[in-house]
Amino acid sequence: MGTLPLRRTLNYKLDRNGCFFRLTQLGATGTITCAVSQLARHECTSVGSQVDPKLQYKRNYDMKVFTGRSLPWILGSVALLAIVGAVLAGAMLSTSSSQATAAIPQDNLTESLPITHPVDASLAPAAPEFATVIQDEGGEPAVSQQQSRTPANIRIEPEEDWNPVKTQHTFTVTVTDAGNAPVAGADVELILNRFSGAVDAEGNTIFSVGDIVSIDDGEKVDNTFGTVTTNASGQATFTITSTREGDTDVTAYAPGILDADKHKVFAVKHWIDMNVDCPPATATNQAGTTHDMTITVSRASASRDVDGNPAAPLEGQVVAWRITDNDPAATLTRMETTTDSRGQATATLEQVTPAPGDNEVTISVVDADNRPMFNCTIVKQWVAGQLGITKTASTDTVNIGEEVTFTILVQNLNEAGSLTGVDVEDILPGGFETSDQLVWEGLTLAAGATETLTITARAIDTGTYTNTVEAISIEDPGPASGSATVTVVAPDVTVSKSVAPERILVGEQATFTITVTNNNQTAAANNVQITDVLDPGLVILSSDLVSTIAQLPALGTQVFTVTVRADEEGFLGNDVTVDWTERLPSGLPEASARAVVEALTPDISLTKTTRDGSLLYTGESGTYTITAENNGQADLTNVRIIDTIPGNMSYVSSDGGTTGTDANGNTTVTWSAFALPVGAVEERTITLHADTVCDSCPNMASVTTAEGPEDTAEQDIQILPATGGNIRISENTGALMRVGETVEFTATVENENDITPMTEVDVSIEVSDHFSIITTPDGASIIGNTVAFTQIPSLAPGESRQFTITVEAVSDGSGTGTAHLEYAEFGQSLSHDAGINILPSRQ
Repeated sequence: MGTLPLRRTLNYKLDRNGCFFRLTQLGATGTITCAVSQLARHECTSVGSQVDPKLQYKRNYDMKVFTGRSLPWILGSVALLAIVGAVLAGAMLSTSSSQATAAIPQDNLTESLPITHPVDASLAPAAPEFATVIQDEGGEPAVSQQQSRTPANIRIEPEEDWNPVKTQHTFTVTVTDAGNAPVAGADVELILNRFSGAVDAEGNTIFSVGDIVSIDDGEKVDNTFGTVTTNASGQATFTITSTREGDTDVTAYAPGILDADKHKVFAVKHWIDMNVDCPPATATNQAGTTHDMTITVSRASASRDVDGNPAAPLEGQVVAWRITDNDPAATLTRMETTTDSRGQATATLEQVTPAPGDNEVTISVVDADNRPMFNCTIVKQWVAGQLGITKTASTDTVNIGEEVTFTILVQNLNEAGSLTGVDVEDILPGGFETSDQLVWEGLTLAAGATETLTITARAIDTGTYTNTVEAISIEDPGPASGSATVTVVAPDVTVSKSVAPERILVGEQATFTITVTNNNQTAAANNVQITDVLDPGLVILSSDLVSTIAQLPALGTQVFTVTVRADEEGFLGNDVTVDWTERLPSGLPEASARAVVEALTPDISLTKTTRDGSLLYTGESGTYTITAENNGQADLTNVRIIDTIPGNMSYVSSDGGTTGTDANGNTTVTWSAFALPVGAVEERTITLHADTVCDSCPNMASVTTAEGPEDTAEQDIQILPATGGNIRISENTGALMRVGETVEFTATVENENDITPMTEVDVSIEVSDHFSIITTPDGASIIGNTVAFTQIPSLAPGESRQFTITVEAVSDGSGTGTAHLEYAEFGQSLSHDAGINILPSRQ
């Protein structure tokens, strides 16, 4: 029996051998003693005065599971490491006659051993939270890693897989709780098991290979052992590799899982000295063709030649082929093949019926048990044959008798396959003739190829013609078509006419210009006839127009003028038509043109409006807008507006007007010297003061122009005595009340005039539907929602009266009370509102 002194590390469990203990003070006083049985098993007993007595118990565990070494070898290695450590530290190593006591390295408390016999959960502390605290040199805790949940399950992915030698593979370990939720911070030990002389079920020798390359968020102890801690997703990863063939048996052990049936999982990685070169992952073929796929298998440990080809192909390797997406339907010529001396195996994919679409093929290199070791996935795209054709002409316009060359391009628009049996036919329109070939049969177009065909034709008739060509093929029955349009022309005579000026006053002159042009570049126009007709209202003053032009050369032009006078207003036109000898055979219409001169009659209108209404009270001012609009046919100049102010009013202001006095002594305001184009509108404003009462005070404005038109406008104004009445309404509850409560509305009427009394004064209060009228003053009458009070015969200057009603709120919302005032001296009703927000009643 030996004693192993502990390093300065506090563990809530010794997960390497399943012994649970708790140390409250670290050092030589806290120890673990181990006894070795004849079955290469050991017992761990927690001893020492600082050990929790509730955790003292024994369990046996297999020490050979992890290292693959015998117990003496382990003990010897531990002793040797302890001696070396003691010498380096200058400490003395004490030994006993039965077993060496070695210092455990500070970076490893114990050697990790999977639990063979589970710890009795009743003796162990509650499994949930495990933590390791490493003390710094001062004895204070330095690092603490806390688990998020109680680990209950562990799995490793993939459980079985194949890899070429000299590559690497990453495993993912996942730890979850009983509810399958991820456990973060869970410790997992990773063991690459070693076997000596092991054989499989068939008696074949198993070679244990593989080394740990890297561990994420953990510690790699050596090439066959390491530890990891799961992340927030409950996962941890580690990567292994092998330089030679064999199997790597992996054990992932979660010491925090107490259930021996669930605390470890196993995986195997088969390392094969094999490299697989797959066919291209995607390929495109024309529908109806075949597609060959070749896979190459070689030794992964061998290099490649200068051309990148495998230097050591593997012959005799079985390759399985299967279609995993068979729409559209396709077949494979071989479902299983064997690689040849070049390490290659080939199968052919062909469609049952030609159709566009995609097929997916999975190619698997299988082992002796027909299990896939390496897979390739190929996506084959089938595209339909596509025939394209275009046609162009050497010119889009040709004279009769000239030739045009048509060029036809027949194209295979598909890059995946050839088009065969291509037939082309050109349909020549009636306006042309040719002796060239118009039909081609049995052409073949390679993928992406173009065939060029030409036709030369002579124009024999005028008009616009479309020459169409069609093509078909076995792969694309189409037809594909293309066309070119050509216009055949003869001498083309046009005429244009203009007039200047385009707008005149009645009695003024205008000149029409007539231009006759032969637009053909080669042919002359003969016997050109010109007919010119004027509208009534126009009188010819002079003209150099002729009725016949014997010959108008190609691109030739002649210009004539006709001067007229407008005797009537309106739009007056001049029509001209042109005919020539070649027009009828070519089917062209006569050339014609029309020009119009506008004979104008000037006019103007004047209006007067007010934004303040036609009623004023003495002491008030009113603003009036005078609007002049040119609604005639000619621009107007030297426009002048005069406003005459009535005697009961006085001038206050205007926008640029000049005051004066007319022959009758009336005050005037004048705006002068501005232009008014056709359709233009000009506004002028004037503000007048109401001085005395007037039943009808006409305010007259007039406008004159240099061109003669003039107009007047009048605003009739009524001036009444100034009002002195005022009405106000108030309520006694504030702006808020509830349904069922009452409120008083009080209307106050006051004569604010200092001189004149108010007579026949009528006051009323109107409430909204939110209220019900409860009480009113004596003599008041209720009509609907309105309370009318007894008329006040006279209200002296400065005198006021009040009227109060009581109402009850019957519905929520925005309730209002409105006071109204009418009296004899003022012809309108005055009002004032008070609003109350009504809330629902309290329940």
